[in-house]
Amino acid sequence: MQKLAGQPPKFPLAERTYFLNAVRYVSRVIPVKSPVNPDELPTVENFHPDVWVDLESPSNKARRAFCEERGLTYHIVRGEELRGFPESASVSPTNSGRKKVIVTGCYDWFHSGHVRFCEEVSTYGDLYLIVGHDANIRLLKGEGHPLLTQDERRYVAGSIKYVTQALISSGDGWLDADPEIKKIKPDITR
Repeated sequence: MQKLAGQPPKFPLAERTYFLNAVRYVSRVIPVKSPVNPDELPTVENFHPDVWVDLESPSNKARRAFCEERGLTYHIVRGEELRGFPESASVSPTNSGRKKVIVTGCYDWFHSGHVRFCEEVSTYGDLYLIVGHDANIRLLKGEGHPLLTQDERRYVAGSIKYVTQALISSGDGWLDADPEIKKIKPDITR
């Protein structure tokens, strides 16, 4: 990372790996220790990808050629495909028979400490995470906050596999656990 970015990573490898493994959509994290050519996928023993998915901006001929030489599909995700933050980031509530656990917070800069908290709390039951709405975060933290919009914070929090559902609070103040009840089952408050 230091060679590619010109500076060391802000977070150690173990922390980055832990965070990525907690993301609902990630099936496997493979740390690569050897130098990486940004126009080639690294060689990883016993791992043979079928598709290289790239953002529109770094799309390039070298990557496409790399994929063609190896029989890989090279797929570009366009910017318009990434607009908005769908509700599907978190799993729909279920009747799992487990207790329902609610936590609230700003989650303005979601980090590995939040992931670890969610992991621990989810051992008590299905975790419903309530993110503070934008106006409340601004009230509590001041101008310049929130760093991310309420929809983005809900999406990020809901993408963590320990979270059953992430919602946006409609309450105000530090004890803002007043989720929009219409979005969740009424028995959540029991």
